[in-house]
Amino acid sequence: MFVIGDEGDLADEPPVTPNHAGSATSEADARTAGALQDLETAVSHAFRVALAPDPLDVGTLADLRGCLAGAHSLLLDVDDSDPRRWEIFSVWLAPDGGGATGRGRLSGARLRQVADGTSGSYAWTQQQWGELGAALLPPALLDYLDRPETPAVIDLVVVAVGALASIPIAALPLRSGHLLVDRARLCQTPSLRFLQALVDRERPPHQRTAAAYLDPDLESTSIEGAALSALGDPGPDNRRIDVERLRSYGDVCRVLAAENGLLFLTLSAHGNGREGLAHAIEVDGQDFTAAAALRLNFPSLVIAAACWSAKVRSTPGTEPWGLPTVMLSRGSRWFVGGQVAVEDTGTAEILAAFYAATAAGRPPSEALRDAQLDYLARHGREVPPRRWAALALIGVPGIVDPVSEDLGPG
Repeated sequence: MFVIGDEGDLADEPPVTPNHAGSATSEADARTAGALQDLETAVSHAFRVALAPDPLDVGTLADLRGCLAGAHSLLLDVDDSDPRRWEIFSVWLAPDGGGATGRGRLSGARLRQVADGTSGSYAWTQQQWGELGAALLPPALLDYLDRPETPAVIDLVVVAVGALASIPIAALPLRSGHLLVDRARLCQTPSLRFLQALVDRERPPHQRTAAAYLDPDLESTSIEGAALSALGDPGPDNRRIDVERLRSYGDVCRVLAAENGLLFLTLSAHGNGREGLAHAIEVDGQDFTAAAALRLNFPSLVIAAACWSAKVRSTPGTEPWGLPTVMLSRGSRWFVGGQVAVEDTGTAEILAAFYAATAAGRPPSEALRDAQLDYLARHGREVPPRRWAALALIGVPGIVDPVSEDLGPG
């Protein structure tokens, strides 16, 4: 997490002298609500500064680079105090110690369309997506990706704050006409300190089994079901993964109640898009909430193919709790989920390819990127980002802790 700017002092409010009771009450309520919001922001910022110094200071930056293990990182923050025009701050950290900052402005209404996944962003033009990329990506990073000596694909860890955490980063255009997904294996994290904790965690032993709940009311889950069943057939390297099909809320809680040794867990259902511990996926008619997940144990990889399942917004006055951060705190290293409303069929096709690549030992960031690029190759690069870029990976970069080590020989 990083914070740009200082919190303002809270001003004393003058007493209310009413002309009539109704007007005085409404004015007082409005001022009280505003003061409480300011107080919440100031207190949250004070706690953050006291408990975790800004990771951009020189003293802690060297330690945090270690958890990146050769990956680049992109830190994004936004000042949305002016609803008409949002100011975006970006910091690019290169693995060789270099980097640069960037600053851009964009219409608040336009950014909100993308962050909230509203239908207005579905009809965005290439020019509008290009303006978004120019606002979010530092010029020096864009220059670096255009250089002939730059590796064809880099690993990029993204730390985005507030509404920017819901932007489909993979779909951002570059100056060359490529998309960011063409040039980067992408991974997101709520903060570099959170990533450091994941990297340092002791690895549990894994069996060659997995578990999946697929909502029978979603037609697209039949595509995922076929792909998961195929994992039980030995491949050329004699690897196979047996996937237990979960039918109820109770089944999900049962397999996660103790150290389960699962290789991965899949939850494909509807998401509610709420924030904090109320963040949930509907499992057999019941909300599987982040609060319930706090009592359970999760495998290294969780795939939650649901709308808003990867929604983690860290904003002043709130803490970044949600399904991804709870599951990562309770054992996972990777969480794949929907940053916005996902398109069912396209998402299922991408996950089918993702399952096959993961079973073959590909790191999750590489498996998701390849699945998205394969989808674009088959359906055309003019496909709206919501159909192929809604899924995001939260956790450690693939180069740090590849799934292939978990799978081992068949």
